[in-house]
Amino acid sequence: MLSSKLELWLIHGLSKLKTTTIFEESWKAGNYQDLKPSSFYILDIGSGDKPHPGATHLCDLHVNSDTERGGALRTDGKPFVKCTTEYLPFKDNSFIFDYACHVLEHTSNPKLALSELTRVSEKGYLETPTKLSEAIYGWTCHKFIISFKKGKFFCEPKGGNNVNSKMHDLNARNLAVHRLDWLFDYVFGWHYLRVVWKKSSRKVSFEKANMSNRRRLLGFINTR
Repeated sequence: MLSSKLELWLIHGLSKLKTTTIFEESWKAGNYQDLKPSSFYILDIGSGDKPHPGATHLCDLHVNSDTERGGALRTDGKPFVKCTTEYLPFKDNSFIFDYACHVLEHTSNPKLALSELTRVSEKGYLETPTKLSEAIYGWTCHKFIISFKKGKFFCEPKGGNNVNSKMHDLNARNLAVHRLDWLFDYVFGWHYLRVVWKKSSRKVSFEKANMSNRRRLLGFINTR
């Protein structure tokens, strides 16, 4: 089991703890199904240009193209596999925790992606833009608008490319706007949808959590 401090850090980056990167001969050979379940394996799904420092293993679909992320792919010397979230090449419960930050809205089949990321891990964390932030800012590379209510996800296909470049520029250039955006997201969770999940008796439970509600969030993911 991960320590409470490490689990909290995985989500919010509050600690300088580091996990040991584990290299497997089977992984290097491409035999991902040979990965043995371990309490030390942490998967970053859609790791892109900013892989989570706490992850032991990384995966992403886009290796050479940066059109759906902010920069070039980084692996930081960790085991990496090219794959889509809808078809993760790992055995059930291969990981103790998986981290999928800004991935679900990029997938072609969010329902299948949810099924896969909950299959390969015991618990995890999901983050996507909210419907409101998608309406105000907009991103061309997003295929779905993700919402969450009463423990269930709702995935609405996007109609057109509603990108508001002026809002993106304002947030990037105006410090006051950027801080106000962060504050409202911290308190109300308006900008990003954050969901934690865990398995219990083969059932997956999802729960929404804001940045400010860390104690409740931690209590949820640390209960087995």
